[in-house]
Amino acid sequence: MTEGAATPDRKPTASLRLLAVFGVAGLSLSLSVVVGTIFLTNARWSVEEEIASAYRIASGIIEERSARFSDAPDTMLAAIELAREIDHLRHVAAYVTDPIGVVLSEGSGVPLEPRAAPEWFAAMLAPEPRLSSFPITRYPNILGNVRLVSDPADEIEEVWEDFRLVMPTIAGAGMVALAFALAMILAILRRLGVCRDALDRLRAGDVTARAPEQGLSEFAALAEGVNALATHLESEQRENERLQRRLLTLSEAERSQLASDLHDGVGPSLFALRVALRDAQVLALDAPPMLAAPLCEALGALQRHAEALQRLTRSAIASLRPMLPGDASLDEMLGEMACSFMDIAPSTRIEVVAQPLSLGEVVDLCIYRFAQESVLNAVRHGRAQQVRIELAPEAGPAPRRLVVRVIDDGRGPPNGVTEPSYGLIGIMDRARAIGARFVPPQRAGNRTVTELSLPLDETNRPPPSGATHPEKQHA
Repeated sequence: MTEGAATPDRKPTASLRLLAVFGVAGLSLSLSVVVGTIFLTNARWSVEEEIASAYRIASGIIEERSARFSDAPDTMLAAIELAREIDHLRHVAAYVTDPIGVVLSEGSGVPLEPRAAPEWFAAMLAPEPRLSSFPITRYPNILGNVRLVSDPADEIEEVWEDFRLVMPTIAGAGMVALAFALAMILAILRRLGVCRDALDRLRAGDVTARAPEQGLSEFAALAEGVNALATHLESEQRENERLQRRLLTLSEAERSQLASDLHDGVGPSLFALRVALRDAQVLALDAPPMLAAPLCEALGALQRHAEALQRLTRSAIASLRPMLPGDASLDEMLGEMACSFMDIAPSTRIEVVAQPLSLGEVVDLCIYRFAQESVLNAVRHGRAQQVRIELAPEAGPAPRRLVVRVIDDGRGPPNGVTEPSYGLIGIMDRARAIGARFVPPQRAGNRTVTELSLPLDETNRPPPSGATHPEKQHA
């Protein structure tokens, strides 16, 4: 790709709001998993330590008491009572078996609370089971065994109760963090949105758009940048409009000068030529008969060509310099223009509906040229039989706009697409010069509509309809 070549537009596929939501949610979930893992790891270590400590104590008690079994009147009964005492200790359980392993007496056990820890949770925390066997002897016989086993159920139950309190608290804190982050993101996006809206309006051509003041320094700098850009664009647009108005004024002055030269120079010469030809025709009648007929015929042809040339000159003068605002109002200029098309398209009915108004020489001429070019396109390319020119202020609240529409029953642009032409380019240039909006010819039902609208201010606003004459129609 060559340097400076345009790159294709790529629409962003990611949303800052979604990224923030999923990012904070993922972070909260990760923190919850990490905290839960640490909690469970510490809990497992604590359970193992508690079980090991309780198991050592219980083993010491059994070893100490079993040494005195031989002194008891009933050795097995003393062993069973010892097993029951051990069974009431935390984290351990004991029972008595005979020499072949048949359980003679189970411990009473400590009943668990109704709400026990889930199996998956118990499996995660349960340490390796411990089992020890202590013989019950009465010399010289072994009467049985006292079996000691670890029992982590109560410790796991306590950890489960703590876990049920800690994890919802962590989850709640994560939700609060998520809500806070989302609120911050929404606040940031809202502040960015007002700057984006101002830029969108600038992109659409509204150079009066401004971003509101921001309280935070970072956003204030952004808003100041947008407003500085808007101010610069507005200044440049005003300068361009001033230059375009100046160019239009010079162009119309040149056209007016050319029309004056034609009127003051060519016009009198053509008039003198016609008078001379009429005099020559009178003198030709006195010529010899052999010369009179052909001479009169030749002079008549010259007379007809002179009249045609005079009509073309008048048409060129009217096209170069229509009636100016000092001579007539805009609606009268449009009426004169409609009448001028009778020679070009005698079968086309052209109607002008407008209030008597004048918006200044430059604006009047721009509207006149727009209507002239639009009617010419409708007649020449669209083969229109009926053309209507409407000139009226747009209804609605201020700021209002003046709308000029040319509506015809012609064929309209081919395939619904208006091809650029010299005339349309001229209209667009004139529209930009007066701050107007030009809508090229487009189909609306069975009609073709071409539109020009421009803002009305106190300097060019027409008087209220109640203070003017009724709308005039020229056909």
